[in-house]
Amino acid sequence: MVPKFVKRSASLYRRTKFCCSPRYRMFIKDRDRKKIIYLSETDHTNLGDHAILYAQHRLLDGAIPNLLKYSFTRRECLFAFEQIQKGICKQDIILIPGGGWIGTLWKVSGELFLSFLETFKDNRIIVFPQTIYFENTTYGAAQKKRFYDAVKNCKDILLYVRDTNSYRFLQNQMPEQNSRIQYRLAPDMVLSLQPGIQMPKKEYILFVMRQDLEKVTDAGQIEQLKKRITDSGMEIRYGDTHTSKAVAPQNRETALHKKWEEFAKARLVITDRLHGMLFAVINGTPCIALDNLSNKVKGVYDEWLTDNPGVCFLNAETLSDDALYKCVERLLAASSHPYQKEVYASYFKNMTDAAIRPKEVSNGKG
Repeated sequence: MVPKFVKRSASLYRRTKFCCSPRYRMFIKDRDRKKIIYLSETDHTNLGDHAILYAQHRLLDGAIPNLLKYSFTRRECLFAFEQIQKGICKQDIILIPGGGWIGTLWKVSGELFLSFLETFKDNRIIVFPQTIYFENTTYGAAQKKRFYDAVKNCKDILLYVRDTNSYRFLQNQMPEQNSRIQYRLAPDMVLSLQPGIQMPKKEYILFVMRQDLEKVTDAGQIEQLKKRITDSGMEIRYGDTHTSKAVAPQNRETALHKKWEEFAKARLVITDRLHGMLFAVINGTPCIALDNLSNKVKGVYDEWLTDNPGVCFLNAETLSDDALYKCVERLLAASSHPYQKEVYASYFKNMTDAAIRPKEVSNGKG
């Protein structure tokens, strides 16, 4: 364990270096000018989160060319939050990326999110499509109450969620929508992408399985499936939507395209990761999707992908060795289904309009 003193010293060093940077000095110089502020940008190993940000920037940066834009990583927000706050004025628009970290599943990120709402309650805040999950504990109840109060106190917040359960949670357990508080259901940002990678399909099945606190899939069933696949003569390979080292923002696009090539080459993807499923979809690779702890895989599948014949979702009630292998056989025998991002175009146009003309966009789904 690293001593607290070392942690404090490291944070002080990073904070000092951050405040002495030309970027921060320019940010402070522009403190009274209207800006777009991207908060908590991904700088870690999760390529799903990187893909969300990549999609968000592609969607918005060209659509709002006349406003100053500043981006701060999650790490910068953690060690230099007060310094960042000094450069933000009330007319700035705060953009918070999508993901699965509203609530208690990922506590540090959840706390950081609440701090954004509480600190910048007088600003226009747009939260891109998230999944909400609060654990059924005393801590979960306290955080849910804090979330309620934070949303209630916001002067102008638009909160997108990417699954029906999260949307119902907002409708039933959060402050009612009004001219200040708005909720919308929208696809995960990754569905706005279409990499267009043309790769010959290889004779292998790609397993992309969780090994963290969100994993709920029975390991024995997966092992049985692997045995049946190898007994049939098919090759198995293993992948992940995480990298071994943190990816810097300037390396994001290269890292994503390298990962997407891996998905594009596979005959079939089997995954319990949300962005394992979505990376398969946008690259036109058939996919068997299994759920996770917060049910975000099922939630996104049910809302946006039930009409996609290249995706087979199996939940806990229908999951069995035979069901898994029948999905493998069906998807391997099916014809290819190239991804068409135009299906979701109206939802993403709505997001762009919300950033440009926040008072002119209609309420509700889409």
